[in-house]
Amino acid sequence: MEQPQLADAQHQVALRLGGLTKDWRFDRMSTVVHPATGKVTASYAAIAKHFGVRVRPCPPRRGNRKGVVEKANHTAAQRWWRSLPDDVTTSQAQAMLDRFCEQVTDQRRRNGSDGTRCTAADLAAAERLRPVLKSAPIAVITVARQATAQALVHYRGNRYSLPPELAGNTVTVTHRAGGTTLAIVTNNGVTVAVHPRRADGTGAIERTDTHVTALNTAALTASTSAAPHRSKQRIPPGPDARAAAAALRANNPASGPGGSSSAPVIDLAVYGSVLGTDFRLEACLDGTLIIVPTTTGGSLAYVLFDFGFKFVVAAWGWSGAAGRQVGRALTASARAMLAVLYTGDFGEFADGVVLGIVHEQR
Repeated sequence: MEQPQLADAQHQVALRLGGLTKDWRFDRMSTVVHPATGKVTASYAAIAKHFGVRVRPCPPRRGNRKGVVEKANHTAAQRWWRSLPDDVTTSQAQAMLDRFCEQVTDQRRRNGSDGTRCTAADLAAAERLRPVLKSAPIAVITVARQATAQALVHYRGNRYSLPPELAGNTVTVTHRAGGTTLAIVTNNGVTVAVHPRRADGTGAIERTDTHVTALNTAALTASTSAAPHRSKQRIPPGPDARAAAAALRANNPASGPGGSSSAPVIDLAVYGSVLGTDFRLEACLDGTLIIVPTTTGGSLAYVLFDFGFKFVVAAWGWSGAAGRQVGRALTASARAMLAVLYTGDFGEFADGVVLGIVHEQR
């Protein structure tokens, strides 16, 4: 965080708290103090003078001085912020955080100065604070932004227009802390737009009439009356493609003259020999294999799906002792069958029913 942004954030926090304390405790951050010496920088000394506070840097290697603050930041960033919905705006998130602080954090039990039990809100109400100046410290906030294709610049939850010829370029948004206007400046230092600043996180779009007229003119100029691009068409393979296919067939001795392979894709005899005489293997048109126990008369069917990449074994029908007996036999047969091409543990049958056993291919 840069120093102007820090000064603006401190002013906003002081206004929300309703007052200022006498001393401010800081980490040894380079925007406030010199990390090596711990002395306040000359630029931040003017900001501290504006607020009328005394800067107290934390001593080095003393993490317990600000452990409560770090834990509060951790709770807000890692717990509360991650639980927000994706469609929440910045202003809505701030309102939700304020409500969370009032209902949860301010209701924590503490010991008062006289030893009585009270809440954190009671201690804050009894604390004596000095009034906050209405004017923000003199600080100019400068942020780099990239213009969109619609000639808009996003800044703090709002969008501001600029000339359409700068669409896609990087510009600089600058404004004074607490100011009511902002300016958009190019990399050459030329101010191309000045807009009234909207409240942060409102989702407002601020456009000038000049920018709207220029954007419409650019859109009409880019339009054309030429024929649209042709749609996709089915183009048959040409001579080069046919020659490449013939070369591939010549390199594959298992392919016949028509391009079809003479070797079987799946040899059901290999899997049928593993099953033995207790089960019957049937193939379906959709590529699945059905394993039907011959001892049950076909009332219990097990399906082995998708020989290409995964196996999913599912069973329906029986339960009880007979189902468990058939299930154990099928589990052993399927284990022996799948061990040829697949690895992984097999689930156990619960009353003869298997729900979703998935095994990845080696």
